[in-house]
Amino acid sequence: MKKSAERIAAVVGAAALLAVGVDALSVAATGKGLILGHVNSANKTTTITNTGSGAVLNLHTKKSTSPPLTTNGTGQVKNLNASQVGGQTIKGFAKIVANGTTTQQTALSLNGLKLTLSCGTNEPTVQAIAGASGSLMRGTKIGIAATPAALVGTSNATANTPVTVFAPTDFRGSLVLHYLTTSGHRVDVNAVVDDTHTINNFDGCLLEGTAIAG
Repeated sequence: MKKSAERIAAVVGAAALLAVGVDALSVAATGKGLILGHVNSANKTTTITNTGSGAVLNLHTKKSTSPPLTTNGTGQVKNLNASQVGGQTIKGFAKIVANGTTTQQTALSLNGLKLTLSCGTNEPTVQAIAGASGSLMRGTKIGIAATPAALVGTSNATANTPVTVFAPTDFRGSLVLHYLTTSGHRVDVNAVVDDTHTINNFDGCLLEGTAIAG
């Protein structure tokens, strides 16, 4: 009986030490392994390196709407490349076409909105194409021939039908365009339009800007 009691006491003691050890690791894990489901702390930076191919870390949540990562820091993260910011897609675009290109070339395709560019006879033509009928596709252009700005687009677009939003007679300038579908898809575009011989004397036209989709 005495030996049995001693064994039981030893097992209980070992379990208690293990429990204390796990709890200690949850507080200070420097040089130790991470304990899932516990708070892990370290007094040095933790670095994970993938010596093979593919992502270094893959995080999954039970619900796709849940954030896979949280932080209390507000500092800038260097070299972070994300497809969305604040739930919105931000896309930069630039299209240059050679002078004499009369066929519209796609410069932007995002969330149902398409912008195209051509460059016939030294001057640009920019067209907007809605992916859904009934969409709002309206904005403002400022060309060197405009006085001083002009409204462009339509409040009731027909799907896949081009609407000219910057004409050759505008020469060059800027374009702001808002696209909104009846289902709530939105794209906001801010762009510059340039004509031939103004880009390092390049013989062509340019459409360049930023689009935000939500």
